[in-house]
Amino acid sequence: MFKIRYDLDMDTAPTISSIGTLIGDPTRAVVLANLLDGAAWTAGELAKSAGVTPQTISSHLRMLLDAGILHGDSQGRHRYFRLATPEVAAMLESLTALSSWHSSNQNRISKRPIRVPDQLRRGRTCYDHLAGQLGVSISDAMIEKGVLAYGDTEFRVTMEGADFFRELDINCDELKQQKRKFAHQCLDWSERRYHIAGALGSDILRVFEHRKWIAREKGSRAVSVTRAGAQHIRRLLGADCLNF
Repeated sequence: MFKIRYDLDMDTAPTISSIGTLIGDPTRAVVLANLLDGAAWTAGELAKSAGVTPQTISSHLRMLLDAGILHGDSQGRHRYFRLATPEVAAMLESLTALSSWHSSNQNRISKRPIRVPDQLRRGRTCYDHLAGQLGVSISDAMIEKGVLAYGDTEFRVTMEGADFFRELDINCDELKQQKRKFAHQCLDWSERRYHIAGALGSDILRVFEHRKWIAREKGSRAVSVTRAGAQHIRRLLGADCLNF
């Protein structure tokens, strides 16, 4: 007989339960989903997106602030809200992936297909890094090129990769000093495969935007590859990188 080990003790369980209850509220779930675009929103914008009154949204925002899930910055007459840390964003994206998996199983039973908007499936931001088919394809191409390798939970930068990223104005040594995961393997909720998150994923998005290789769709997390960007990305990562 073997003894089952329970790592979840009675002190931890209530914390997980309370967080689940907090983010599981429909209004707060909409707020958090909107903030996954990495931008800061005003209370009025969040109220409009959730279809509730300013008084109602204030109550929800206070709860999320008190729990350390959101951070608020005051500028002039407005206060802007954003996700408190990249770890919060990673938690929300993981829950989205779990929700997608659950919906897939339910829909398989009911024979209803899962519908993901085409623009979001092709490419989107996941907080501060690229996701969707674009994000996954870039990760796959970097693995194929030999500049990245899979680890247990993080991508590893190879010796060739350090030079590769340096040519993109990405200093991996400096990124590893940040107080966050370096190159987290983030499970993509629409593709069910990994894309690059963490400090490295954030810097890749920064470079691609700065060089105008990608463009954000107004009012959405969707991103598209520009004509010039397609040429540069294919030259950098291979002709098949954007074949999706």
